[in-house]
Amino acid sequence: MTYCSLVLEESDVVIYDVSTGLVAKQLDVTVYPIRAVRFIPGTDTLAVGSDDGYIRLYDYSTEARVGMWQAHTDYIRALLVLPDQKWLVSCGDDTTIRVWDYQTKACLRIYEGHTRYAMALALSPDGASLASASLDGTVKVWGVAETGPTRQSTKVYAGHYTPNEGVFGPLYTLKGHTADCNAVCYLSSGSTVYVASGSDDRTVKIWDTATRSALRTIPVHTDNVTCLAYHARMGCMVSGSEDGLVGLVSGEGLALDKTCRHKLGRVWCVEADHSSNRIVIGGDTGCVVVQLGLDRPLASLDQRTGRMVFAGTLSAVAGGAEPTITPSQQGLVQGMLVGAGHPSPGSKGTAPTGETGTLHSVRALDQLSVAGVQQVEMSPNGRLCSVVHDNEVVVYSTLSWKQKGYMAGQQTAWRHDPKHQDLAVLEGGSVSILTGASPDTAQQLALDYPAEAVFGGPLLCVRGPDFLDFFTWQGAFVQQINVVAEGVVFSPRTPLLSISTEDTTYIMQSDLGVIASATAKGEDVGEEGVEGALELVAALPYAVSSAAWFHGVLHFIDASTGGLHHVVPEYAQRMHDAEEYVDRHTVRRGVKAEDTLLGFCQDRCVLLAKDGSVTTVSVNGRQMQAYSLIEGGKISEASTLVSSETVSVRDQVAQYMQDRGMLAEALALSPSPALGLSLLSQLHRYSDALALLQTEGLTGSYPTLAKRALDHGAMGVAVQCYIATKDYGSALTILSVTEDTDGLTHLASQAEEEGAYNIAFLCLYQTGDAPGCLRVMEQSGQEAHAAMFARGHKGVEGQTERLLGEWRESLIKSGRERVAESLRMPHIPVCEVEVDEVEAEESVSASPSPTPASLSLSASPDAHSPEGMSEGIAEEASTPPHNPYGNARKDD
Repeated sequence: MTYCSLVLEESDVVIYDVSTGLVAKQLDVTVYPIRAVRFIPGTDTLAVGSDDGYIRLYDYSTEARVGMWQAHTDYIRALLVLPDQKWLVSCGDDTTIRVWDYQTKACLRIYEGHTRYAMALALSPDGASLASASLDGTVKVWGVAETGPTRQSTKVYAGHYTPNEGVFGPLYTLKGHTADCNAVCYLSSGSTVYVASGSDDRTVKIWDTATRSALRTIPVHTDNVTCLAYHARMGCMVSGSEDGLVGLVSGEGLALDKTCRHKLGRVWCVEADHSSNRIVIGGDTGCVVVQLGLDRPLASLDQRTGRMVFAGTLSAVAGGAEPTITPSQQGLVQGMLVGAGHPSPGSKGTAPTGETGTLHSVRALDQLSVAGVQQVEMSPNGRLCSVVHDNEVVVYSTLSWKQKGYMAGQQTAWRHDPKHQDLAVLEGGSVSILTGASPDTAQQLALDYPAEAVFGGPLLCVRGPDFLDFFTWQGAFVQQINVVAEGVVFSPRTPLLSISTEDTTYIMQSDLGVIASATAKGEDVGEEGVEGALELVAALPYAVSSAAWFHGVLHFIDASTGGLHHVVPEYAQRMHDAEEYVDRHTVRRGVKAEDTLLGFCQDRCVLLAKDGSVTTVSVNGRQMQAYSLIEGGKISEASTLVSSETVSVRDQVAQYMQDRGMLAEALALSPSPALGLSLLSQLHRYSDALALLQTEGLTGSYPTLAKRALDHGAMGVAVQCYIATKDYGSALTILSVTEDTDGLTHLASQAEEEGAYNIAFLCLYQTGDAPGCLRVMEQSGQEAHAAMFARGHKGVEGQTERLLGEWRESLIKSGRERVAESLRMPHIPVCEVEVDEVEAEESVSASPSPTPASLSLSASPDAHSPEGMSEGIAEEASTPPHNPYGNARKDD
């Protein structure tokens, strides 16, 4: 949050939230007039200087005063903070400049030398010196880094005023004004630092600090100059005067760019917000916050060569390599983007290895004030560049960077045609077409409304109050679309265009053949325009902050959440869930909504951040072309185009085909195993899917394939999947229902090996394998059940005596001799192992599954162990388990 403070009614300080313009705090400070306020960076502290000579410190978050001391014997005129040293510097009508430790309130040093009121202070960019302006008509420069006193004072400083470090004199004095000097600031031009001063002689002087002489005198105002401020980010100096004007002086050309009036009466103070491009102006009637130029850097990209033209300060150039441009470089700047285009012969720098662009061969093109630049746009063939500066359009040749022509205007738009370099210019609500970008050929469109913006492509689009009008570049009306649009972006190679509104982006397609045929006759097409000239292709529920086309695919930055996405227009027309589609086709997350998508060069998307940094993102051009070919029905060509690409690219193209229902074609692209498995399942080729799964070892996909196979009747594949995941219960269910004897036998063998004895027994019982059932019961330690089973089933009845003996031995070992002695051979009729259909289904579906005859086997995790299976045995053998084949008792 950014605040500014304003002195109100001479004794109050009002703090405003700059972003909203609302009052955040109001401090009742003193009954004396206040002439100086200053925020202390990194704290919630505000320093206030008043006419009683006192400095007061306030915590503006709590509105509490946290410090107060008398700093001067007369009015305090200005305050300056040196955050590195934690110094607060003050000056006033007692002619002195004083340095304070704002934490201890101690006076550290005093600067003496002025003979009249000290009115203003400024700190040099390197923090090594400070300058002051005085009513004695001079500017004096003082050393901040000096460590010892340089002056023997004739004054006596006692008590609180005694400087700990002594009294210092000026390093040098700048003389030249013919009247009182009221304002001072430092400004930069390249690597050179200057001092600027404003005076009652109505001029602003620029001083060379090396020669200590006036380099230039600028007659900005018609009355006393009261204040100056340099905006380092915007490369310009702002001046205020009692004539009510605010002047803007270029930091590069050191010349007056413009003046403006904000109806504040006399202007008393200006301040630069170095975190943005704003300045605050205070006058007799209040204050205003003014934005200098646009709130982001401007740039244009030649998509053929990678050459870029910037307007603004390049605060950073991504890529890790040192750029050949200083952070203070202003005006128009040209550079070559390595890694996106072809570097010029003999240029320095190497292509980056990552997804980042690096600028090299950077040079200044024209010393224009950044604050005045409104638009920069290169022609589609890269030979010309239009620059809108202070409502004037200048057309440059990009080879020599010489002016080709100029005219008044606020915006330009180029025709997308390599054979023509026509330019549309918006000026004062009217639109003119310049053939060959020459102002001499200007032809004004016949509009009955004030135009708000122009957009160029194969057609010329003019934005009205709540509609868009499309024209040919010969000025013939084509069609009107009723939409409140924010931007229009034409595709350079296809007849597609996007129209973005506050919450929706429309994709349109133009029929240039129909348009050419209709307009060639020269007939009046009326208000309806040319029928069939523009057709809606799709509507996306997205607000777009920036967009560009690449091989017929729209790439855009989401204005709400950021992120770089792409969408194929024809597919967007058919998709049911646009948000899911766009989320799946995100090119790069982390791109901010305020970033600018400049365009594409080769296979790289070029992004310009708000801080001036340039980044490129790899985008596969073959992949984009494949999408367009697929939509055109050229599936074979699309497959051939990406056949040599990486698996990741083939996967994305295959997924695109999959979304369109082209399953076999997608599978032919040899995608990744995971996608291949999905495609085979959708094609109901479950055996092939199982083979792929087994070959690639995709064990986690067995349950999914089993479910799909089961849903479509591929029982054998489902059983194999369940066995592979050791889900024997599900496999048993399927095999029991389908009466698959071979499958049950195989499952029994697998389960027996894994110790799943209950599953193995049920499988063997259903196949009629009595010896196998008996073997499983013996392996699980079920002697009692085994003995009863052998006596009651044909084929194993001869094992009864042996098993009964083993049962007795087991009881004796466990200390139950009496029970062992009471065991007798039961007289149970022998039966064959067979189960009717109803009984089989009941035995399979029960959970946990009960065993036939007298078995009581647990389906718990421990059921595979002998201990788990023996849990169902009665504590005493005198009460044997239920036998479904007879009512024989133990006594029998």
